[in-house]
Parts: sequence; C-alpha cells; structure tokens
Amino acid sequence: MKKVKNFLPAVLIFLLFLLNFNQSANAQPVTHGQPVTYVGDLTLGAGLSYGTSVGHLGNSEIGVTLQMYYGITEEVRAGVQYTYYFIGESGLGASEFNLNGHYFIRNRDDLIIYGLGGVNLSRINADSDVWGNVSSSNIGLNAGIGLEYDFGNFSVFAEPKFTLGGWNQLMTTVGAKLRI
Repeated sequence: MKKVKNFLPAVLIFLLFLLNFNQSANAQPVTHGQPVTYVGDLTLGAGLSYGTSVGHLGNSEIGVTLQMYYGITEEVRAGVQYTYYFIGESGLGASEFNLNGHYFIRNRDDLIIYGLGGVNLSRINADSDVWGNVSSSNIGLNAGIGLEYDFGNFSVFAEPKFTLGGWNQLMTTVGAKLRI
C-alpha cells in the first residue's frame, strides 16, 4: 500500500510536468501536426485500474476497466466506462459505471493530454446466508487528467481521477485503446 501511495503522486507530477511542457512548447512559433482524434472517432479501450477506497470497507483494490468514447468535436469527446473490482473478501463484489467527458488540452503529434470530468455510479454487493444478496449504490463526481500516446489506430493511456462522493477515492487506470 505504501508503494502505491508513493507511486500515484509521482504519476500526477509527471502529468503536470507534461502539461507545463506542452504550454511552453505551444508558446513558441511551431507548426502544428495533425490532430490525433477527430469528430466522429469511436474508440474502445481496456485497462487495469487501482482504486484506493473501493466499497464500504474502504480497501484498495485492483480492477478491470472497459470503455468507449466518441469524438464530439476536435477538442471534446464523451463516453462510458465500466470497472469491475477483484475484491479479496469472499462473497463481495464491487463495480462502477462512469459517464465522462474529455477536454483535450493537447491533441497533436501523436499525443493527447486531457482533462476529465463526469458522473460516477458505484455499487457493492454481498452474498449473505441470512439476507441473500444485499447491495448498495452511491453517486459521485469524477475529476482527473489523462495522457494518451497514439500509434495509429492503437494508443496507450494513463488516467488518474478522483471520485468525490460515492467511494471518495483516487482511481488510476492504465491501458490501451483502439480507434474503430
């Protein structure tokens, strides 16, 4: 747990460094390359996620995330994301569903840097011999930042985000996306 707490701030500092580098690079007269993603682009993604406070127990857990995003403008895309967490306790399950929007800070030369905002619905369920299947859901708001590097129709990404409300957690996802 201590290693993860040290790793997550390092990821955030790295992303902030890239944002600062991007702004200073754009202040110079440069020719801009082609956008990475366009209006109407549809991307499907998958990745591994780490949530710092999953469910009512507040444990850190690893999960699998699936996502789909659609390019609304050259600066904005919106989509859905689903994460299933691998809970260590028997009989417990946890997942979350997110509706997120990305605002591109940079969308050029194979690199996308974006701000993230959205709505989160988190759910935990437990199987009990006495009460059967019991579940609880919470609603929260997402705020975060993302970095995506493009290899043509395939890209890799890293995305730390905070969920306020719901489980009140930091969730970091790393994975790959395919533009179809």
